[in-house]
Amino acid sequence: MSDIEIRLITEADYEEVIDFEISNREFLRKTVPGRDDDRFYHPKRLRELVEQQVAAHRTGERFSYLIHNRKGDLVGRCHLYDIMRGPRQKAEIGCHLDRLHAGHGIASKALRLLMREAFETHRLHRLEASTLTTNVPAQMAVLRLGFQYVGRSEKYILLNQEWRDCVHFAIVNPNWEGLKR
Repeated sequence: MSDIEIRLITEADYEEVIDFEISNREFLRKTVPGRDDDRFYHPKRLRELVEQQVAAHRTGERFSYLIHNRKGDLVGRCHLYDIMRGPRQKAEIGCHLDRLHAGHGIASKALRLLMREAFETHRLHRLEASTLTTNVPAQMAVLRLGFQYVGRSEKYILLNQEWRDCVHFAIVNPNWEGLKR
């Protein structure tokens, strides 16, 4: 049995998500875009965010998961986003953790579970991950999971009102041929 689980976010998770986001506010601002504006943390805005994520599940545009430990504590969030269907069948992945649980291997475990969801449940062919050039722990995590380095982009993402460089990684579903219909 794994010491963590991931499950799709629901509207019933609103309070738990608010607590997570607010208690990790300064920690997440360092690496997660969109958190430099204090309006992000307004309860009404966070409720809208949860509602949008739940609605995106129904359309297949995005799948947002909560990461819980064995005790049931919310220790992080992970996502499949920028999903493309048709001839590409790909998504980007992302993961961010509670500041008290970072550096304990949880991200790697959560991403492995997310990869299974992406390849088996959502029948995707390719996953991509981008990290800040300075986020070496995230880069090591995706490399350990079998992702390959595919390149670097200058001024790729706006974080805290500054354009930042990123490195990119990808993995192809090794069982894709068996999933095609």
